[in-house]
Amino acid sequence: MTVQTYTGEQSAWDGQVREKGNSEFLQSWGWGAFQERLGRTVERLVIEGTQEQHFLQCIRHTLVFGAWYAYVPRSAALSGAAWDALGAWYKKEGALFVRAEPGKPVMPPVDAAASLPPHDLSAGARPSKNRQPRRTLVVDLTQSDDALLSAMHPKTRYNIKLAERKGVRVQENKTADAFCALLKETAARDKFGTHPDAYYRAMIDSGIATVFTAWYEGRPIAAHVCILFGKTMTYLHGASGNVHRNLMAPYLLQWEQIRYGKTHGATAYDFWGIAPAAENGKENGKHPAFHGLAWDVRHSWSGITRFKAGFGGTVKEYPQGFDLPLRTGIYSMYTMVKKML
Repeated sequence: MTVQTYTGEQSAWDGQVREKGNSEFLQSWGWGAFQERLGRTVERLVIEGTQEQHFLQCIRHTLVFGAWYAYVPRSAALSGAAWDALGAWYKKEGALFVRAEPGKPVMPPVDAAASLPPHDLSAGARPSKNRQPRRTLVVDLTQSDDALLSAMHPKTRYNIKLAERKGVRVQENKTADAFCALLKETAARDKFGTHPDAYYRAMIDSGIATVFTAWYEGRPIAAHVCILFGKTMTYLHGASGNVHRNLMAPYLLQWEQIRYGKTHGATAYDFWGIAPAAENGKENGKHPAFHGLAWDVRHSWSGITRFKAGFGGTVKEYPQGFDLPLRTGIYSMYTMVKKML
């Protein structure tokens, strides 16, 4: 089993990523270019054996005292031998560990407490917390517009039509100004943290993302950042202003994004993250589900989950991430300190 640095072109890389069964944008060349704009080292590797070949994008993340690890977001399914080869390659490079998250969702969804993913891992693999959402809603875009609307909650359909009737208009572009300004209002109102503006600007400037902005009377009132890669349109970030919230612009934005994805060849629309499942099919075991979906209403994503649930879709859940420790003694100290913080 060999590991080599990829030396080909962007189009060939993206084609291989899709061909190998992983259409996740996190493994796309464009996502790597975005990470490089953030100052991170990105490595595109080819792992080959007698009967297997994998194209894997890895991102170096720094820790304290010069330590670092290699992160493999939404990885393809590798054999144990391939993981061992990748680990050996990064051990020579000086990494403390390799952290990976499987890119193939489990259907039907697994329980949130599931441990290691169904890969043929080396014996040293240890479960770790996922950086990416484990549970999401995905809408099938091979349906007609009428079928998609029919599958939505009646209130969701009503809010889409309300925004249209009131004169809200949606435009797509590659500029971050309106989104960043609206995100500040959203974060202050809903009391949550965000990345610095430079993060979103780097993402949009890298070319991988598209901004959809809802306008009313010449003023931006809501904006979303989406990524189209392969056959999947992904809704990644959302923001809305403090005025004209009664116009329900985010509902119309989602609908126009769905239609944009269909027009540009997408067969799936990913809402990118919902709250964990509730026990016994009910919210907190006490309240009925909304539009066929139940979740833990104590979770911080509860409100956005209710919004997304109104559009319908199928739940997909990803297996738990895992670490491959490369310097076991230091790794054990690292995990112990992490638990104490």
